[in-house]
Amino acid sequence: MINMDANLTEIIFLMDRSGPMADLEDDTIGGFNAFIDKQKR
Repeated sequence: MINMDANLTEIIFLMDRSGPMADLEDDTIGGFNAFIDKQKR
């Protein structure tokens, strides 16, 4: 059985550089970093 801390949240995020998303790489990385910073607070 896994003992999990009730005060922690696991966030899994998959990024892909292929296809039409390639043009949005900088915006996606910036948005992801902003999301992580907000979650840390």
